[in-house]
This record gives sequence, C-alpha cells and structure tokens, in this order.
Amino acid sequence: MTTHLLWAFIALIITGCTTRTDISLPVNEIKQGVAEVTIKVNDQSEIMSAKDIVGEVYWKPLLDYNYVDTVNLIPEPAIITNGTGLVPMETLYRDAVSMIIRTTNGQDICHLNIGLSQSSPQIITLNFNADGKFLNVDVEGGTGRSDISGQYGRIFEAYGSSSIGTKEIWEDSEKFLNWQLEKEMKENISAVKAVEISDVERRWITRALERDYCLTRIVPYKERALTFGVDFANVDSSKIIAPECSFYRFLNNLDYSTDMLNDFPLGLRREMNAILRVLLPKIQFIGETPVEEWKRKAIKELKGIIDNPTPLLLNLLAATAYLQQIQGQNQPLTDVQIANIKSAFVNDDLGKIILSRNANPYPNVNQNIIWQ
Repeated sequence: MTTHLLWAFIALIITGCTTRTDISLPVNEIKQGVAEVTIKVNDQSEIMSAKDIVGEVYWKPLLDYNYVDTVNLIPEPAIITNGTGLVPMETLYRDAVSMIIRTTNGQDICHLNIGLSQSSPQIITLNFNADGKFLNVDVEGGTGRSDISGQYGRIFEAYGSSSIGTKEIWEDSEKFLNWQLEKEMKENISAVKAVEISDVERRWITRALERDYCLTRIVPYKERALTFGVDFANVDSSKIIAPECSFYRFLNNLDYSTDMLNDFPLGLRREMNAILRVLLPKIQFIGETPVEEWKRKAIKELKGIIDNPTPLLLNLLAATAYLQQIQGQNQPLTDVQIANIKSAFVNDDLGKIILSRNANPYPNVNQNIIWQ
C-alpha cells in the first residue's frame, strides 16, 4: 500500500483535540530492537476486555521500500493481541506510526498515530461507558507525541498537491526553482502552521516535509520536466537541460541531523534515492568500493551543493546504495561487500540492517498480497 493510500485509509474516526506540550527526547539513533505496546480496556459495562481487542501497528523500516518495479507491496502490521505486543524498530524512537484498533470480530474501534520508543512502552487505554459504547482513548508512554485527533492527517492531506505550472516555468530551471520554493512548497506544508501540535512537533515536521519536498520534487527537475512537464504543460523537451550545481544550492539549508530518523511521514528511501540518482550518478552503484572511500567520493561530488554533509546523511546514502542493489536490482551482496559493511559499521546497527535485508529484502511486507 502506498504512503498516500495508507494515510487515506487511516483517516481518524476520533474527534476533538488533545492538549500538547513539548516533549524532551534523547538524540535519536539507528538501533535494531522492539517497542512494547500495551492496550488496556476501561469498560464501565464490563463487557469488553483486552482479550476482545486486536491492534494493528503499521511499522516502517528505517529505509522503507514498499514497491518492486510497478508493484506495491502491502505492509504487514505488527499485531497486538491479549493486551500486549512488540513492534520491530530500527531506530530508538519513531513518531507518526499508524495504528488501527479493532474488536476480535473485526469491528473498528479507533485509528490513531502513536509515538513508539524502545525505551518507553506505549500504553493505550480504551474507555467505554456503562452501555458499552466507546468514548475515547488515553495514550501515554512512547515518545509522548501520539496523535488521536487527526492533526497529522490534516497535515498530510495538504501535502503532495501539485499545480501544473506554465510552459515558460518548466523550460527555465531558475523560474522553476523559484516557483517551487516560494509558492508550491509553502502551500504544501502550510497546514503545519494551523494544526494543534507542540512547537517541537511543528519544527520537526516542517523540516521533514521541506527536506522531502526539496529532494523528491525539486532535485529531479529534469526528470519531472521531461515527463510531467511534457505531458501536462506542453513543454518542449529540447529546451530541458540538466541544471548547474548552483541550482541545487538550496539543499545546503535542509536538516540532515538525527531528526531525519524520525521522518514524517514519507520515508527516507526516496529522498536518498533522489540524491544518489541526480546528484551522485557517478557513484550511485557502490559495488565493492570500501564504504569510507565511497563516502569520501560522495563528499567530493556534493561540494558546492551541501557544504558539510553529516555522517548520518553519508551513512544513509551508502546504505541506500546497497539496498538499491539488493532490492532494486535483486542482486545479493558479494562476499567483499559483506566484509566492507562489517568493517565500516562496527558500532552501528545500520550495518546489521543492511545485512538483514540481504537475507530478507522485504521484512515488513506480505509478499503474497500486492497492490497494483
């Protein structure tokens, strides 16, 4: 299921807003493990109990990849039964994780977004009145940034829209850049200002959406002009040329800190793919080049675009290059590549994640069910 379809599917049925306060969280990090989720039932009628409830948590891998060629793979949720369950994690914590709570006979109770943390169990309490009618839900633990009132959904409803633009804009890369940065991107993320979320959430989500928009909608200018522009704006393809490095200078202002690991809500994979494909075409296939050597080449190629790429950004780019081989090209790692990964990521779980994908390329999907 695509991200857009998944978010449309989990449109919340709970109304009303929650009071939000800024939450102080530790620095996020790449870490394989699990987050504990507990569902409790407070039923005044004494009809319902935790054994009557099933929770489905749609967990996201660190570098999500839910399609093969033109076929989308359906995410396989982590299941919470009899009041408790574990959700696989590849980062210390993750917000905006989709959860659906139903009765064991399949009746929807509520949909919400939870903030999972490996160091703090997520506790969800369902409240029913004396007639057995569902009232509301209380959420505690996790990251403390769970959304039960649809605020995240409202942000995403506004994100992803696209104006056609004029032929003149598409055929001039500078006009295109100004149009995207000053109009299109601002309109796409405008909902962040209006929703009732904490200041911390607002900063984190704004930066995440800006990064995603810039890397996936602006960086591939030439690709989009030759497809979308030609199809919908009558662009003359002969006038579309690859921009100079200076065109991409706006990327230097994006957030490449550890907040990237808490990305909202689209996944880092397509962002890293865009950098590899458009900005690092000479080295997008890592092959058997040692990781540290490859990263030095990446720094050189990005000179004049991103002044000081963070170690995290470089590691994620290298990991994506490996995952593109494993998943995109369906080619297992060679013995040399495996040795390179083990050597480069001695104290980093990112190496374990890459090797686990080599053994099981799609750990969070049911490959017997596809969405076309």
